[in-house]
Amino acid sequence: MATVTFTDDPVAEARALATTLALWLREQDPPEAAPPASVKFAYTEAGALKSVTVVLAEGD
Repeated sequence: MATVTFTDDPVAEARALATTLALWLREQDPPEAAPPASVKFAYTEAGALKSVTVVLAEGD
């Protein structure tokens, strides 16, 4: 499971995270297929993105 928590500027932080992960993934051996996963978004009372939790599905 991976959880990312955002602070004052979730859009800028999400863009930076997406760019960083995309660059890191380019350095990795390509997987056969992306595993199934579930994603949960949490928001502050004001409606700002607070966190994203990703859980990979367990193998059969």
